Amino acid sequence: MFNYNGGFQDSRRNNIIFTAGGSSPSPTADVSLEINGSNIHITWDPVSDVTGYQVLSSEDPYSGFTEDLTGTFTDESWSAPVTGIKKYFYLQVVSE
Repeated sequence: MFNYNGGFQDSRRNNIIFTAGGSSPSPTADVSLEINGSNIHITWDPVSDVTGYQVLSSEDPYSGFTEDLTGTFTDESWSAPVTGIKKYFYLQVVSE
């Protein structure tokens, strides 16, 4: 099991970079990433006045981020299987 708030690098499997953001309202500041076995778990503190959250991922740290539909949400957490592909993750708040 590995924990890291902010970004994470797991040299055993792949590189995982994680950031939190969004334009408005302000993103959550307390984000945790954990790899436990073959699953990645991202958890965060709730953000007020939002309708939801999105986890985006890309194999490129600078572009190509799209909504990652491989995981499932449970309240303020998201879990997905870890693959052998290097991925970069981005948590975004959604307000409509």
